[in-house]
Amino acid sequence: MTAPWTFESGNFDFSQNVENILLRNELIDQYLTINQRDKKLFLVGPKGIGKTFLLSYKSYLFRKLHSTDVKFSPSKELTENLIVFFSQFSKEEIVKFQTPDIWENIWKFALLSVSCKTYGISIEEELGINNEDFSSVSSTLNFILSDRRNLVKTISTKLPKLISISRRIQSSVIIFIDGIDQAVDVLVDKNFYDYDTYSDIPLKVWSQIHVGVAKSIYDISQLNSHIKIYTTLRSEAFKLIPGGMSLNLEGFATNLNYSINELKTIFINNIIATDEKKLVNREAKDIVEKFLGYSEMPHPFVHQEKESSLDFILRHTLGRPREIVYLGNRLFYEKISKPDYKTIDEQERITDIRYFINEKSEEIIGNYLNEIIPSFDEEYLIKFLKKIQSNVFHHKILSVEERNFLGICYNTGLVGVINQKNDKNGNRIKVQYFKKAGDYLYHKLNYFPESEYYITHPILDCYFLKIFDLDFYNKKNIIGNNYEFKEIKYIYDYAISYSGLDRHVVEAVTLELKAKGLRIFYDKDFEKNLVGEDLIDYLHEVYKHSAKNVIVFLSSNYINTKWTSFEWSTIKQKLVNDYTSNFLKIVKIDSSKTPDIVETRAYIDGKCKTPQEIADLLN
Repeated sequence: MTAPWTFESGNFDFSQNVENILLRNELIDQYLTINQRDKKLFLVGPKGIGKTFLLSYKSYLFRKLHSTDVKFSPSKELTENLIVFFSQFSKEEIVKFQTPDIWENIWKFALLSVSCKTYGISIEEELGINNEDFSSVSSTLNFILSDRRNLVKTISTKLPKLISISRRIQSSVIIFIDGIDQAVDVLVDKNFYDYDTYSDIPLKVWSQIHVGVAKSIYDISQLNSHIKIYTTLRSEAFKLIPGGMSLNLEGFATNLNYSINELKTIFINNIIATDEKKLVNREAKDIVEKFLGYSEMPHPFVHQEKESSLDFILRHTLGRPREIVYLGNRLFYEKISKPDYKTIDEQERITDIRYFINEKSEEIIGNYLNEIIPSFDEEYLIKFLKKIQSNVFHHKILSVEERNFLGICYNTGLVGVINQKNDKNGNRIKVQYFKKAGDYLYHKLNYFPESEYYITHPILDCYFLKIFDLDFYNKKNIIGNNYEFKEIKYIYDYAISYSGLDRHVVEAVTLELKAKGLRIFYDKDFEKNLVGEDLIDYLHEVYKHSAKNVIVFLSSNYINTKWTSFEWSTIKQKLVNDYTSNFLKIVKIDSSKTPDIVETRAYIDGKCKTPQEIADLLN
C-alpha cells in the first residue's frame, strides 16, 4: 500500500498500490487507459493539480503492459524531467526567440532526434553531426540552443532530412516528458530579465515555448503514428494556442479539473489509508472526525454559523490536490500524531487547528504568487490588503493603479465577485465566485467584472490576521467559492457620533429622526446595554458593522475630545471600506475645519437650521 499524505510525485513508489489514494473520474480513467489508439498526449492544468503524478503513473502502467514490444524514453526513469539552460541566453539574445515557428521547429528537431535514437537509428552521421548525445530531450535541446548563431540555418537544412529518417520507425516509440514549465520559468523571473527594458518579450518567449512543444508533438503524431510523446502542459500556456490549432489539440488533451466533492474524496481516501491506530477518534462515524477529533467547528467571526472541518480546510487552499494533501500531511505529522493533541478537549483542538491551517496557508499563497505568470510582489499584495482593510469591499475605494491590481487578483483567483443563480428550489440567490488557479491569460490580467461587492480568498486571511488581528472579517458571510452571499443587514439606520458637550443639539435632531421611524443608535438610549461593556469594542462594532449610516456632528468639541477621536478613527476605517454609498453624513454645528479625509464631501450646515430641517435633510 502507498503511504498516505504523499504530496510530492517523486516520492511515490508505483510498484506499491496507489489506487487506494488515487481519485478516479471519467477523465482520469480515460487518460490512464493503455491502448494503441490512445490520443491523450497532453495532460493540461495549473501547477499542483497532479499532472506529474498521473503522467508518471501512466508511464508505469505502459511499461508494465508493454515492456517487450515498446521502446521507451527515458529508459530507466518513468519520465524525463526537462532541464534547459536558459541562463546561457543574454537578455539581448532572448529577443530573437519570440516567434512561434522557431520554437515549433526546435522542439520538432529535438523530439524526432530522441525518437530515432530510442528506436535505434543512428542519426549523427546522416545529419552530419558528430559526438552529440541525442538520448534525452534535455541534452538535444541544449545542443540545439548552444549554437544560437547558426540555429536557424541548422534547423532549416537538417530538419527535412530528420523527418525523412524518422519515417523508418515502424514500431512503438514512446517518450514521457515532464517539467517543461519549471525548465523555462526562469524567463518570467523578473530578477533575471528586466521587464522595464524588455517589455513583455520574455513572456512571449515563455508562451511560444509551450505552444511550440504542443504543435510539434501533434505534428509528429500525424507524421508517424508509431511515435507517441506524452507531456504535461500548464493550462495558462495551453490557452495561448491560436485559433484552429487549439481545436485540433483539444482532442489530444486531458484538461484536469476537480469538483469540490472530488477534492473531499482525495482527502478522505488518504484518511482511510492512514493507520487507524494513529487516528484521534477511531470510534467516530464521521471519517473526518476520526482524523481531527471533531467534524464541525463554529466560525470565529460569523456569529451562530458552523461549517464542517473539511470545508474549512478546503477553503484555505486554491482547490488543487497537492495543497489538499499537503495540509493533510502537515496536520497528521505535526498535530494529530502527537500524543498531546489527543489529550486536549474539542474546543482547544478547533482553535489549534484553525491557527495551524492559517499558518500553513501562508506557505501555499507564497508559492502561488511565484507561480503566477508573471509573478507579482507580495509587498504590493499586503499594501493592497491594507487599503481595503476587509475581506468584503467595494472597488470604488481604489485608485486606477489599485484597480489594475484588483484585476490581477480577480483573474488569479485571489479576489472573488458576487453572482446570482437559482437554488435547488428555483429561488434566485447571491453566491460567491472565485476563478480557479491557472484560469487566466497573462496578457489580460487587468480586467475585472462589475460586482456589488468583492471578496478576498480565505487563503489571504493569514495576511489579514497579521495586519488587523481579528478585525477584518465580514460578520455576515463565511467566505468561500460557491458559498451563498447573505445581504449585509444593519441593526441601525443611523449611528450618532458626537461630543457630549454638544448633546443639546444632537438630542433634538435624534428625536426628529426617531419620529420618522428610523432605527437610531444614540448612546443615551443604550446606557443599560453599555454597562460592563468594553466601550472601544462595542462602539467599534456599532460604527463599522451594525449601522448602515453614521452621522457625525462636527464641532471644535468633537475634534478636541479624546473619546470622539477614537470614534472618528473607526469611521475612517469604514470610509476606506465603503460598503454603502454615501454612508457618512456630516453636520457642522460650528465653524471648525473639516478633517482632510472628507474635506471634499458635502455637509449640512447645522448652524442656521432647525433640528427638524436637519433631520429632513438627513433622511
